[in-house]
Amino acid sequence: MINPEDVHPLIDEIAKKTAALVIEELRKNPQQVQPRLLTWEQAAAYLAKYEKDGKKPSKTALNQMKDRMPTYCYTKLGGTPTSPVAFDRLGLDRWIEETKERDGETNGTQA
Repeated sequence: MINPEDVHPLIDEIAKKTAALVIEELRKNPQQVQPRLLTWEQAAAYLAKYEKDGKKPSKTALNQMKDRMPTYCYTKLGGTPTSPVAFDRLGLDRWIEETKERDGETNGTQA
């Protein structure tokens, strides 16, 4: 029979080594901040809209989709008609979920 007192030092040692490995990995690969506002190219990639070659995000496809998007999906960065447009990542997520619900899809399956 295993004595619990003999196991605790082993558990502590495993926990310390695991923590050290996690810290080392986090230092090597620091978490990146995900921007809330996306450029045209970033938004196209986020929505998986790519050119026919499948390598470059398609701004053209995104521009065609923009007319069907609710206004909460994008914003003008400035007060002029020529101000650049940025896409709101959270707005895009909301639109995706609303579209799935409207079309009767849940978690990738038909309802």
